[in-house]
Amino acid sequence: HVLEVGCGAGITAVSLAERYRVEALDALPAMLDLTRQRADSAGLGHRLQTRLGDANDLPYDDDAFDLTLAIGVLPWVRNISRALGELARVLRPGGFLVVSIDNSWALQRVLDPMLNPLLRPIKQAFSDGVWSLGMGKPQAREHTCGPRSLTRQLARSRLTTISVKHVGLDPFSLVSTPFLPNSVHMRVLPTPQS
Repeated sequence: HVLEVGCGAGITAVSLAERYRVEALDALPAMLDLTRQRADSAGLGHRLQTRLGDANDLPYDDDAFDLTLAIGVLPWVRNISRALGELARVLRPGGFLVVSIDNSWALQRVLDPMLNPLLRPIKQAFSDGVWSLGMGKPQAREHTCGPRSLTRQLARSRLTTISVKHVGLDPFSLVSTPFLPNSVHMRVLPTPQS
């Protein structure tokens, strides 16, 4: 029994439904509609259920799933520790959790002053001050962390880390403006091994 939190348009959930019973959860009704359409088109609607919900308060019983995925979700949750606790709660003992989060110390972040993790607290304080004065509007905060920090947060949620992998490399930028075209960026990335 598999749970995908933040299923988006359902590409992964429907693929998993070919072999497993899948619950697909998302905070946006439009994404759930796309997931249902994709499942029905693939003839897998009977193996996939969708539900509106939030990673910080999962609407499932304890120990309900053998595998839980949250790919591209943790950077956007309100509270990473709470979301990881919820993911651990719904996971059966011996089950597996697959998560991803952006690495705050990735080379492209360190080199760009607008993304540099050392400057983030200053930028956040400035933004909070502007918002408190009624200028601008609050925006979603992207959470990032390094591999050691993620491992510590997983341990606090009583999860054992089996593997941490670095995958991909975002385009390099300067002041949040890409300075290499995507075609060059794609050529400099290592070719994935099969």
